[in-house]
Amino acid sequence: MPSVHPPVQPQAQSAFTQWALARLPPAPARLLLLGGFAAETCAALRARGYQVVVLQWRDRSHQVLPSAGARGELLQPELEAPASAGGLFGAVLTGDLAPDIHPLAFFDEIARVMAPTGVALLDGTGLPCSW
Repeated sequence: MPSVHPPVQPQAQSAFTQWALARLPPAPARLLLLGGFAAETCAALRARGYQVVVLQWRDRSHQVLPSAGARGELLQPELEAPASAGGLFGAVLTGDLAPDIHPLAFFDEIARVMAPTGVALLDGTGLPCSW
């Protein structure tokens, strides 16, 4: 089951890093960071021996819009993560999960690139979700 952290504020980045480190597999696991993580978070993870790959997945090039005529539908992400360039990821950290992303499509995508024993750490907006 994914672990959910309260939304990260810039000044609380170190608290998020500590929260994440307590839940990650041991280094040198491959980590996929989706979204807007501070450079300090990436540097802290790399300094601890993790192999960090960052993907700005909120970019429209990584999303599929719903079928024509559907208004207010949820976006469906398609991750173009470099899974073949080193194997599956031991953990996926999502820094900007929001209610406009379809949850089943999201979990299908991270399941494609995450190792069977991998963990998903989620952080996002405090906005009400339709799901």
